[in-house]
Amino acid sequence: MDLIELKKMILNNQPLKRTIIFKYEKDTFLINQYIENIRNISNSNLIYLDSLNELKGIDLLSNDNSLYIYKTDKLNDFISNKPLIIVCNSISKDLINDVNLFVVEFPDLENWQLKDYIQVNLPKLKEENISLLGNLSKWDPYRIDNNIKIISLFGEGASNNIFLSMVRDGFFSDSSQFTIFDLSNSILKKDISKINLILKDISNINPDPLALTTILEKNFINILNIQTNPRIAPEELNLNYKQFLAIKYNCGVYSDIQLLKIIKLLSQIDYKLKSGLLEYDKIIDYLIINILGV
Repeated sequence: MDLIELKKMILNNQPLKRTIIFKYEKDTFLINQYIENIRNISNSNLIYLDSLNELKGIDLLSNDNSLYIYKTDKLNDFISNKPLIIVCNSISKDLINDVNLFVVEFPDLENWQLKDYIQVNLPKLKEENISLLGNLSKWDPYRIDNNIKIISLFGEGASNNIFLSMVRDGFFSDSSQFTIFDLSNSILKKDISKINLILKDISNINPDPLALTTILEKNFINILNIQTNPRIAPEELNLNYKQFLAIKYNCGVYSDIQLLKIIKLLSQIDYKLKSGLLEYDKIIDYLIINILGV
């Protein structure tokens, strides 16, 4: 399958019925968008795997409405089950001939692709403003995505006026494309490549460790509640429906036992930070290492 066939499948609302391998060059931004589009077709639950061995004993043909995701730098093993998406940067020479038919190559993003992405998400934004937003975002996909979300808050009809007002006020002159919420969401999703990108720019984001700890603890508690009680209602978690769905889509990344350990860790860090028993310096690294290492 190539990228054109994949686009047709999504446009025709055809659910994924077999294993597929997404191979990228430098970045997984576009891949993440395609995964989200595929998930939306069947409203599937995303389940992230640490190893393909976790699929043993799982009947992927059952109607549990789950979409399994396995991410690795180099693919050395392969299981032809469905529905399963494997994301990798390279494939071992011993395996490449066996999996060629399953591979979709994702090239590096070009400006015209990012323009299309802006246009799809901000359909009322004028052509000249689309180019201006790209330039102000330094044609960085994560920065563009973040700015799109902010502009979208004001509604489609006001997008041009709001955008130009933001430009005049110097809103897009900040030095980072990431926010504390990007870091939190990347940890929830265990998106290692995006976490690494954010950490490289951490001095420009300057997230407050206590705020990050609080956000993570709240989100992990909500995830645990949803995982252990699939019928729980948004109101029981003090969430609106949109917030509930956003949290629900992060279920399956960590096991219940891992979540309990993470929540305990965050609770201890929160107490020590508030009590002055922990210094703020390096606490972000400490948080990430210990959460991903559970």
